[in-house]
Parts: sequence; structure tokens; C-alpha cells
Amino acid sequence: MAPDDTNPKQDQTSHPSPLSGFLQEIRDAVELMTFAIAKGFNVDDKIVDALKKAEEYLLNEAWPPAADRSAFEKAYRDLAQFMKPVNIETLRATRDGWIGPRRMWITRWLTRKSDATLFSTKLWFWIVVSVLFTLALPFLSSLYIPNDEESARSFVSVLLLALKQLSPFVFGLLGALTYLLRCAHGYIADRTFDMERIPEYYSRMLLGFVGGGIVLLFVDPKAVGYGQDTVSFVVGYNTDILFDLLERVAGAIASKSKDGGATSKPGVASVTVSPRELKPGGSGTATVTLKSAAPAAGVTVSIAPDAAVTAPSTVSVPAGANSAQFSFTVKDGAKGKVSVSASANGSSATDHLTVS
Repeated sequence: MAPDDTNPKQDQTSHPSPLSGFLQEIRDAVELMTFAIAKGFNVDDKIVDALKKAEEYLLNEAWPPAADRSAFEKAYRDLAQFMKPVNIETLRATRDGWIGPRRMWITRWLTRKSDATLFSTKLWFWIVVSVLFTLALPFLSSLYIPNDEESARSFVSVLLLALKQLSPFVFGLLGALTYLLRCAHGYIADRTFDMERIPEYYSRMLLGFVGGGIVLLFVDPKAVGYGQDTVSFVVGYNTDILFDLLERVAGAIASKSKDGGATSKPGVASVTVSPRELKPGGSGTATVTLKSAAPAAGVTVSIAPDAAVTAPSTVSVPAGANSAQFSFTVKDGAKGKVSVSASANGSSATDHLTVS
């Protein structure tokens, strides 16, 4: 049975829970509005008026009429949309003195720092542990591991040799921790730290740890001109690099499996435009050359011209051929150097012409 809007006192005795929840919602909305005004946000006057009117119910703790409740909910909704990504939960997570439900029992009486600050402190702790590991391992290895590692027999030397295998993983973890700490400080300063994303942050740490070691299965550090530790740290800092690499490798494996490994589609060797100079509105031709002859299914080449050039989006190289031509037109009003690019099967090429 719904509360009687004509008798607000009825709800205080027969429906205390809905009233308590509604009053807490008013407190949340007022706190969010107070923060917005203090920060200089241009909050709509209608929102302010509606929330101020709802705030009066905190004084008498009466159940408001349906019209007032509806006006308040709409104002709170509009304010929440306006303040994204700041909300009442992020304000509390970044406020010293607020004890969140996720906090461990031991930290409830040890500190009054905010939940976001405590998480930042955890990141600092793991960064220090990772740095100490990366500094201590080479030093201890020089003391206990003989020059001929295969002759290592002592427990300490064998243990250090095993820990050396973890070094790229730890550098990946260090990269992920550095990224998270940088982001966390920004979120705390902007009051946008969301405790609901804590599992995502821990997953990022795990991905950095695993990615720092796995990337060495696909990348030779010498080939890219950086050390092994640098590659692992960068991949941990930006795990998207690893995912992009894995997707390319998986695509290459799937392509070879689909073709039965018998044939491979060649990439683009070059693209040549003719003539080399045109006037605005002029037309020319471009020749796409593959690295080898196209297989039986042919090769579709993607064309990507400058905005000042009109050209087909693709051109097909028939089976047995290694080149194909297409026409293009320079738009009126174009001038200077423009380019035409072609790409297929992971490779691309670009040529330029001058519009005078």
C-alpha cells in the first residue's frame, strides 16, 4: 500500500524505510549540488530550486506529495547527468573521513584517509616492492650465481636463476602500476575515482604482469632497438600493444589455416601516380604494384586518397597479375602537395603529386 500523500505523518510510523531512503537521496543530491556550485559549475536554476525545496523535508522528515517527489527525482536525474563522471559515490570515495563499505576492518580504525587515497597507497607499496625486486635481483645474482650458470648447484643460486625468469613479468607489472598510479592521482584530483572499477584496476595489474613476459614470445627486443626490460615495461604500461600484436598474429594464423598454407596474399609494393603535377579539377591515373603476383582469388587493394582527391575506395588485382590501375581527380580549390595511398594484407605505400 502506497503512502497517503494527504497525510505525511502516516508514513513516519507505517513506512519508515521508504522515508529514510528518500531523505538519504535528498542528502546525496544536495551534497552533489553543493560540490558543483563550489567548483563553479553552471547548474540550472530549476535544478537548484527543486533540490532546495526538497531539502526542506530534511527538517520535518515528512513524506512529500507525489508532485514534489517527482520534481525532486527529475532534478536529481538532470544534475547527475550534468555532473558526469562525478557522482555521489565518487565524491565519497575521494573524501577523507568517509568509511566506505569496501574498506578492510583494520583500516577502519587505523586511518581516516579516503578510499581512493588508500588504493593509491597500495599502488605505491607494490611499486616499491617491484623496484626493490628489479634492483636487488641483479646485485644478488652477481654474488651467488657463477659465470657458468649451468654449474650453479646451491639453493640460493638456483632460486635466483628461477627469479631471473620472472624479471620481465615484474617489469610488466611495474609498467601497469605506473599507469594506474598516474590515472588514480588524476581521478582523485577530479573527484571521479570510482570504487566500482577497482576489480578492473586489479585486472590491469594482472594483465601487465602476464603481458610483460608473454610479449617476449612474439617480439625480439634487439629487432626493435630496445632492451628486454624496456619492452616489458612499455607493454605493461599500455597493454593494448600486446592485444594488437596478438590479434595480428591470430589473424595471420587464421589466414594461413584458411588458405591451407599453400598460398599467401601479397602486400602492396608501391603506388605510382601520373602525371606528377595537375591543376585543380584535373584527372590522372595511379598504378598499384603488388610484391608478387596475385593468387587465384585475386587481391583487393584499399585506396585512401587525401581529402582533396577523389578516387575509388578499392581496386582489384586479378589472378596472376601484379598491378592494377585506377583513375583519380583533383578537386577544385585544391593546392600544394596531395597524396594517394594504397594498402592490402598488412602493407601499404603512398605517392604524391603537386597541385598548382
